[in-house]
Amino acid sequence: MWDKPYRASGLDYQPYGYQVLSGILMNGNYDARFINPIAEHVTQLDTQDRYWPAPPPGSKVHGFNLIGGDEAGSGFRPTTAILEALAHSPEASTKFFTEQPTAYNEDGTVNPNGKAKPTSYFNYYVHEKDWTPDTTSRDSKVWDASKQAGPAALGRALEAATTGHPYDEPAAEPPVKHTAEKLGCANGADSLTVQ
Repeated sequence: MWDKPYRASGLDYQPYGYQVLSGILMNGNYDARFINPIAEHVTQLDTQDRYWPAPPPGSKVHGFNLIGGDEAGSGFRPTTAILEALAHSPEASTKFFTEQPTAYNEDGTVNPNGKAKPTSYFNYYVHEKDWTPDTTSRDSKVWDASKQAGPAALGRALEAATTGHPYDEPAAEPPVKHTAEKLGCANGADSLTVQ
């Protein structure tokens, strides 16, 4: 993407691999064995207050969003990209939000004795994550739209997980009605209401 670090205000800017990969992940139905370890590792890095580097506002580096549109963000925040990937990958999305997380080391290798943080990806994205703008634009409308990119991708990923089909492809039949047992809810209480 760059043959040398981008320099602005005396600071070097060089993206992380997950940022570069994010533009590719926004499209395509991925197998859970491929996308879920990436989604888990990105999420676990994000909970460590990972600083995903981005050039300063007004720079000419436009980001990694290959599909365009300010509403999808620029791609500097890879959490949005992995949620978009899950939105197109219903089986992977269901597993991501319902199965026990795997603990990863910072380098992406599995930590067999570690404790995954967060312990629930659903709770992290719905209740704990601080969504920040994902753009280098100085335009306030673009800034606001990019701040909504992550929550919108989360909604689409949850839609794919609960309906069993990619969010942007209509199902051939109405989705199977979920019961408390199928959702794995305790005491029959719903953990998620989809309207």
